[in-house]
Amino acid sequence: MQIELSPSVQVLVDQQLATGQFGSPNEVVEQAIGFFVAHGPGNLVVVDAKTGESLRQAELATLIQVGLDDEVAGRVGQLDATAIKRRGRERLAQQSQSQ
Repeated sequence: MQIELSPSVQVLVDQQLATGQFGSPNEVVEQAIGFFVAHGPGNLVVVDAKTGESLRQAELATLIQVGLDDEVAGRVGQLDATAIKRRGRERLAQQSQSQ
């Protein structure tokens, strides 16, 4: 059997090959399909870019809903980087003075 991969999927395969963990594109695809079969489409695993923590699709959906609920309840707002830096500098100055 031969399959044609989209350019974006081919890039992913190439990235996996570059790690040295796989000897061929076939091994990459076989591993990916094995993972898919073992975990099923409803158990998609997403990796948090900040923490490296793995989140299952259901956990991710829950976190998204929490964020949406916070927005509706008015618990979110715009962040002002300049104001945040100013407050941080003020805190540092206060801590320095108290020492």
